[in-house]
Amino acid sequence: AEAFCDGWFRTGDIGIIDGDDYITITDRKKDLIVNSAGKNIAPQKIESVLKTIPYVSQAVVFGDRKKHLVTLLTLDEQATCEYAREKGWTFNSFTELAASSELRQQLRKEINDKSRHLADYEKIKQFAVLPSELSVETGELTATLKIKRNVVAAKFKDLLESLYKEETSPALASSMR
Repeated sequence: AEAFCDGWFRTGDIGIIDGDDYITITDRKKDLIVNSAGKNIAPQKIESVLKTIPYVSQAVVFGDRKKHLVTLLTLDEQATCEYAREKGWTFNSFTELAASSELRQQLRKEINDKSRHLADYEKIKQFAVLPSELSVETGELTATLKIKRNVVAAKFKDLLESLYKEETSPALASSMR
């Protein structure tokens, strides 16, 4: 009886029913962010938007009981370096590029552009670039490559707290691992 409600099997998934009565799963209920104003926010929706930035490989959005959202990003090294070369930016290493003000400004522009259609409370206010990809080996992803949000939050707790304290967030989280 606990598994059913109003004739529906309660899976913990969130979805929509389209005009043809097809159900599309869009999120997991346990992953919902409830901000300080009480708004329910589906992080996967925003993460999907952020991953449309050509050189962003992973995005993890946070903001539970907070005034605004922040995100931790990982970058595709090859795509990021190619983009920077096309722009004529000077850098000696990917780490140097990832910490550069040019890339930071470009990421901010891309985040703002890609988020235009989102509600104000769904927009990313601060971000940081992680030094490496999240992985199964480090415990940040499941075997099916889903983000373990609580593990990432615990591992990068100090960095996440700094995103809420600073006017401008750190460009690279090199010492956070």
